Amino acid sequence: MKQILIYSSLFLLSSCNFQFNQPQKTSECPQKTTAILIAENLENVNLTTKTITKSNQVSSTKAVGYTFKGKSGQTLSYNTDDDICVWLYSPDNQILQGTKLPEDGKYLLQIAAPKGSKTFKIEMSLGTLASSPTPTPRLSPSPSPSHDLTQDEAEKLVKRWYEVKRQAFGSSFDDSLVKQYATGQLYSNTLEKCNDGICGGTVGWLRSKGCYYTYDFSNINEIVSFAPSGSSPSITVNVTEQLTLHGPRSAGCGTPTQTYQKNVTYWFQKNNGVWKIEKYKVGT
Repeated sequence: MKQILIYSSLFLLSSCNFQFNQPQKTSECPQKTTAILIAENLENVNLTTKTITKSNQVSSTKAVGYTFKGKSGQTLSYNTDDDICVWLYSPDNQILQGTKLPEDGKYLLQIAAPKGSKTFKIEMSLGTLASSPTPTPRLSPSPSPSHDLTQDEAEKLVKRWYEVKRQAFGSSFDDSLVKQYATGQLYSNTLEKCNDGICGGTVGWLRSKGCYYTYDFSNINEIVSFAPSGSSPSITVNVTEQLTLHGPRSAGCGTPTQTYQKNVTYWFQKNNGVWKIEKYKVGT
């Protein structure tokens, strides 16, 4: 299946008629963006303390995005006299309520019109990090060994993922729990990746094509192997799954119910101290 990427709808950072670094809300901008952002409307910009100016055309259904790299503690500044809506997304795809960057990584400034279409011009710059005093070294106890993932914990994570994907790939497209159990490649393929001009990972592709899955069952028959060592432990399970892809045949959906039994290997990675599924591979 084609994999794609969209920046998911989140709460509004700020709305229309911006003043420099002072976002204001108006009643015209929606609380959740409905505009679609596709890959060809994404532009990577190099933001520094020097102001740059960008212009483009947006509408209430078509968005434009500017991605940039930032560091924790930097402040994004922007200024426009046009009637537009702006959202600022963090590297983990969360809406920010201010313009101070909370972490190192790639950010997205997404722009749409509150109604109709609009040609806009926006100025952007990125503030420098404030210097901080060098901390005084002090002795500290040796850290305790990090918690290793057990086979039982790995199996529970995989079982929970099967429950999460029922909701994310189902007709409700409820992806609220994806971040809790997926990271890295799996998270990107599920909610972020772009392909053929469609963004949003598997969820975005299904939504854009009017397709969705139903699962009759997803059963783990046995644990084939478990490798707990290293920073990326893995588990291989034998799975039997029955599922149906609903939707228009013109999009490649509307297929008969399928049942398969295969070995699937899952790799895990710690994200902020929490074990999550990083990727998987289907075997025979």
